[in-house]
Amino acid sequence: MSKRGNGTGSIQQRGSKYVVILTLGKDEMGKQKRTSRRFPTLEQAQRYLEEQTTPPASGGATTGNEAILAINLQTSVLDYLQEWLRLRQSHIRIKTHQEYHRIIDLHLKSSLLADVTLGSLTPLHLERLLLGEITAGKTVKHARCVLRTLKAALNQAVDWNLLSFNPVLRVKAPRVSHQKMQVWTADEVRTFLDCCKVEKPRLYALFYLALTTGLRRGELLGLHWQEVDLDRQEVQVKFSLVQCGARAVLGDPKTHASYRRISLSADTVQVLKSHLVMQEQEEKHWKDLLLEEESLLFPSIRGGFQLPSNLIKVFHKLIGLAGVPRIRLHDLRHTAASLLVRQGVPIKVVAERLGHQDASMTLRVYTHVYEEQRKEAALTLNDLLKDPAKQIR
Repeated sequence: MSKRGNGTGSIQQRGSKYVVILTLGKDEMGKQKRTSRRFPTLEQAQRYLEEQTTPPASGGATTGNEAILAINLQTSVLDYLQEWLRLRQSHIRIKTHQEYHRIIDLHLKSSLLADVTLGSLTPLHLERLLLGEITAGKTVKHARCVLRTLKAALNQAVDWNLLSFNPVLRVKAPRVSHQKMQVWTADEVRTFLDCCKVEKPRLYALFYLALTTGLRRGELLGLHWQEVDLDRQEVQVKFSLVQCGARAVLGDPKTHASYRRISLSADTVQVLKSHLVMQEQEEKHWKDLLLEEESLLFPSIRGGFQLPSNLIKVFHKLIGLAGVPRIRLHDLRHTAASLLVRQGVPIKVVAERLGHQDASMTLRVYTHVYEEQRKEAALTLNDLLKDPAKQIR
C-alpha cells in the first residue's frame, strides 16, 4: 500500500479494512503523535486522508456541510472555534451563545491557542493556557468559563469525527474557593420592601414576587399577565429575558425543570392586584410595543422589556437607601429559598419552586441552612419521649 509523505499520513490494509494513520507531529514532550481511523473501502480511506491533510481554503465555505468539510486537523483552534460557534448558534441558548462568543473573542483570540492546529492540541496546551489566565490576574471563575467553552467546542469536534478524544477531559478545572452564601434575614427583607414601596413603588411587586417565589431575574422580567392566574393563585414560568448588549431578548427558561407552575400566597396575589391597577394607568402612555412586549408584568417605564442591567442598578441603590447588607440581585432567590427551608417547607417542594432538576441540587446549594435544622433535630431522649398530646394541653 502506497504511503503519503512524511508528516501527513498513510493508508494501511488490515484484513478487510483500510486504516488511515495520520501523523500529527510531536507533542510538547517530544513524543510522536498519531491517530487512526478504519474504513471499509480504499476510496473512503483516500477521501478521508485527503480531507484531513489539505489545508482549508481561505474564506471558508458558506453552507453547513461545506463548512464542516473545510475543517480538518490542520485547522487552527481559533478558526475551528469561530466556525463551531457559527454552526451551533441555533442549537444553544442565547445567553450561552453570548458567553461563548465573549470568551472566544476577548480571551482565546489572542491566546497561545490561536495558532495551534486542532490535530496538535494537547492537554498540556490547555494547562498552560489556564495558568497564563490566572497569572495575568483573571479569576478562577473566569478560567473555568474558558475551560467550559473549550470543552463544549471540542466535544463537538469528537462528534464530527475530527478528534478521537477531547483533550479538555484530561485537564482538571481549577478549584473555586467556597464563598458563604449571602442572604437577608426576615427583618432585613421587611426593611428592604418597606423602602422599595416608598422609593420605587412600581418595582415593589417585582421584589415581593422574587422574595416569595425564588424566581430568577430573567424569569421575572419575562413574565406576562397571561401567565399569571390570580384566581387560582399561581404563576406559570414559560420565558426568560436575556440581555444582549444594549437590548433584551425573550428566550427559553434555563432548564427543562424551569418550566413550572408556582403557587402564590394570598398576600402576594393582593400585591399583584395592586400592581395591575397601577400599571393600567401607565399603559395609556405606551405605544409601538413589540408583540412579545405586550402585557409584560414588569416592563420598563416605556412599556417594553426592562434591561436586567438597569434593574441591578436600581436594586443596589435601594439597598443603600434601606441600609440593609449589600447582596447580589440573584441572592434574592437564595434568600427566598433560605426562608422557606427555615420554615420547614419540604426539600422537594423548595426544589420545585426554584426550578431545580432534582432535590439533591437544592440540598447541595443550601446545605448550610439544612445543617442548622440538623443540629436543631439533636433532641434529648426525654424530649423525644414526651407525649405530644400532653404538650398541646
